[in-house]
This record gives sequence, C-alpha cells and structure tokens, in this order.
Amino acid sequence: MNSKNENPEQKDYCFIVTLSRKNTIVLEESLSYTVKPEFKRIFQTGFEGMGDVTKADRHSNIPHNTFEFKIPVDLVGKSNEYQFYVSVYDANHNYILTWPKNITLKNNFEIPSTSSWGVMISPDKSLPEFHFIYLVFFAPALMIILLRTQRYSKLVK
Repeated sequence: MNSKNENPEQKDYCFIVTLSRKNTIVLEESLSYTVKPEFKRIFQTGFEGMGDVTKADRHSNIPHNTFEFKIPVDLVGKSNEYQFYVSVYDANHNYILTWPKNITLKNNFEIPSTSSWGVMISPDKSLPEFHFIYLVFFAPALMIILLRTQRYSKLVK
C-alpha cells in the first residue's frame, strides 16, 4: 500500500533475488517488534524472481544485470499505486544503489523506513480496482447478449 508511515505495517513485503541464483526470499513485516521493525520470512507466496547478466539488449551493447519479479496480486492487493523501494548491492565494489536515490543505509541489508520509499504507479491501471458501477453496466449488457443468442438459436431451428 502507500501509507508512508514511519514504521512498516502488515502487508509490507521485501522480495529478495540474488544474481544467477534460483532461490528467492520473501519477507513480511511481522508487527512483533517493540523497538525496531522486524521482517520475517514467509513461504509459498507464489512469488517468482530471477537475476542474470544480460549480454545482448536492444537498448545497450554493454552487459548489465537484469532482475525480473513476478509478484502475485493476491499477495500485495489490487491498486494502481504502490509504495516501493529498490536496493541493489554490488559486492565487487561494495556499493549500494537505491531507488529512490540518496537513501543512506547503515549496512548492506538494512530495510529503510517506509516513509522514505517512493511510489510506483501503474499508468495503464493494469491492476485496477473494479467499482460497483461497472457491474451495473456489465450485467444488463451480458443479459441482452444471452437473450438475443437464445432467440436467434430458436429461430434457426
């Protein structure tokens, strides 16, 4: 969700993918903390992720790391706006790249406060909220189509 609270909430997730490895990790806010936020590992979420080095790309001839995530809508809920944070750790150079930029971390595996996360928006609303009003227009149209189809099939026989 996009609550921008200082501390993580239930339904805040961390998806971890390691370059060139098939095992993925999903962490969920446990809400059991007293002093600092704590994420716990959860299993069988339906999440799929992978990371690899792309050698040929239509946008660049320079090999670069690519990560792909398939996050189930049932897990994160349907919305066209999500609170979002990305961190990539380059072990060869001991460097962390984050989005949004300029988030400072005490260590490589720290999850920053959710209030500093950015927002990911689905401009094509590919994960829309379906409102009741759509049902009002869809149901009568479906009934008309079904009745006309039945009437036509009786006339043909």
